[in-house]
Amino acid sequence: MKPTISVIMPVFNCAEFVGRAIKSILNQTFKDFELIIVDDGSTDDTLYHVCQYTDPRISTYWIEHKKTSFGAAAALNLGISKARGKYIARQDGDDYSLSDRLERQVQYLGNNSKCKVIGTGMVLTNGCGEISRFLYHKHFIGLKDLVDNWPCVAHPTVIMQSEVFKGIGLYDETIDYCEDYDLWMRITEHYGDGSIHNLPEIQYVKREHDKTNTAKGKRNGLISLYNEMVLLKSKIRTKRNEL
Repeated sequence: MKPTISVIMPVFNCAEFVGRAIKSILNQTFKDFELIIVDDGSTDDTLYHVCQYTDPRISTYWIEHKKTSFGAAAALNLGISKARGKYIARQDGDDYSLSDRLERQVQYLGNNSKCKVIGTGMVLTNGCGEISRFLYHKHFIGLKDLVDNWPCVAHPTVIMQSEVFKGIGLYDETIDYCEDYDLWMRITEHYGDGSIHNLPEIQYVKREHDKTNTAKGKRNGLISLYNEMVLLKSKIRTKRNEL
């Protein structure tokens, strides 16, 4: 029997945190889900920790490569290709969800047929687990928000209708840093303003840590992100002018 939700968890070198991430999904009040974990070639003990969990709802895939990870988009697409659920939920391997997150989001989707994507607010914590800030986003997201108010959806908090990927395709694997922004743009273009919503409540805890980042890597990443954002925003403005 197919599950209601397929939770996709891409992981890469997060051995220290992945256990809590997995437990946060297994301990959800909403039980009808499968958890698909995609290890993007971790070089630490991440896969070992993942394999300690024998819950039958978990399936694990490992992308083998030698030099670098394939990236989040490729890992997500692999997970989606294996998913059987009516809904696709995101979860990162170094964060964790509050216990009623899935229940609240599924309930909302069931009551709002126009909604294709539902995100939530989240808490940001530092490497010591101390709260640094709370993030809430606008309830209804349209093209104008994508242009003027990015980020307006917290990617790891979302649940999406599986049908979305049949309508617009998968994540763009050629994009390194804002594959989610590209996806929100295509969803809004295809389904219209108001197809992306946010719950005005905290349901996710995100860890901000630089364990694997160098100053140079951060700088280059921000430059690439900025360049890609400029191109994507240009595409949105062009689309809006055509409407």
